[in-house]
Amino acid sequence: MNDFDKAHEYLRQAEKLYKIKPSAYQKDWAALLYYNAAVLHLRKNDRDKSLNLLLESFKLSSVSWETNVNLGYLFFLRKDYNNAETAFKNALLLKEEHPSDFYNMFGRILYANNNLDLAIETFKKGISFNSTSELQINLAATYLKKGEINRAKAEIMKMQFDDQDIALL
Repeated sequence: MNDFDKAHEYLRQAEKLYKIKPSAYQKDWAALLYYNAAVLHLRKNDRDKSLNLLLESFKLSSVSWETNVNLGYLFFLRKDYNNAETAFKNALLLKEEHPSDFYNMFGRILYANNNLDLAIETFKKGISFNSTSELQINLAATYLKKGEINRAKAEIMKMQFDDQDIALL
């Protein structure tokens, strides 16, 4: 039995105990149980199972930043941009500081959902924390989608080019 199978078995046993007498456990504990199971399935690329487990976690506790971000990511992959946007907006309210990749993913969701002005604000906010080539490229792409070619060019001109940066290949 490999580590994934062991972890999955332990989570299954914990879920059985929880279902026998849910009142004996804090909702946050049960939510964390489902969240951890979702992460395991996400690592195995079982997105449907992961999404269902994250939804169970969310039902028990909607105040987990990690659950909201992962839900948003999985909704984005399913092209369910409205739910992805809602999940990221929830996550935004749960913490004051976010990593730059959070802003990059949120901006991509807003872009895909054609909420371009908010996508621009989001990419800019991410850049203000940590200017990555992905954020800069996505900001320029958003300006292009809006038809603001000069602004897109200006953003591209601000970029520092690095031959080793995979985003620039």
